[in-house]
Amino acid sequence: MYDMYILIIEFMGIFVGGCITLICIFYDKQKEKNRQIVNPFPPLRQANLSVLKKKEPRFSTVQFTKWTWQLFRHLATAYQIEELEPIHPCMTDEFYKSCRNRLVALEKQGVREVYKWIAARNAVITSYCVQGQQEQLIVTLQFATICYKMDVKTNRIISGNANTTVHFQYELAFIRYRAQQKQAAARAEYCPHCGAPIARNGQGHCDYCKSKLAITGSGNRKQSWSLCCCTKIER
Repeated sequence: MYDMYILIIEFMGIFVGGCITLICIFYDKQKEKNRQIVNPFPPLRQANLSVLKKKEPRFSTVQFTKWTWQLFRHLATAYQIEELEPIHPCMTDEFYKSCRNRLVALEKQGVREVYKWIAARNAVITSYCVQGQQEQLIVTLQFATICYKMDVKTNRIISGNANTTVHFQYELAFIRYRAQQKQAAARAEYCPHCGAPIARNGQGHCDYCKSKLAITGSGNRKQSWSLCCCTKIER
């Protein structure tokens, strides 16, 4: 009888020890999962912009990345509503044609891309270089979103999930030429936030995106940087 009690106590000890081990393993996995959710992105390093700021002392990284976010959101909306014209002035002709071809392909397939929302996490100018008369900036965006593709006729989701948040990292490349900067005053004026035409001189807000418009000393609003590429970075 005494030996039976000993066996029961030993069994209970093994059972409790096993439960504690399983709980610890579960806790460690959950902790690691939460850590990945909180910080799913790699750190970004700001590019050396001393050359740019020497030529253009009023250049603001904060304003430029803010404008980049607005442009990216309008680009995502453009795919959803199948309308690129409002942001065409902010894109190179080559990139515009590429986006237009993609829209045509999606339309032929009867597919539409949907972004329910985009939550910005980080935006950093990660590269700047000068090659001859051309300057290039690369802005890396990190964001969370819910996105999916749906069948236009049936509204059935064919790719992605309408209830799952995913994390993405994109690189947006911008270029401009010195000749463009000199000719900017002679060109039509566009909203620097969304690219929509500005209808009236002295207009305080954009009719399309409602953003406040800043007027330079010469009275011309200039946005000579053009988006030439938008690339998803696989992690």
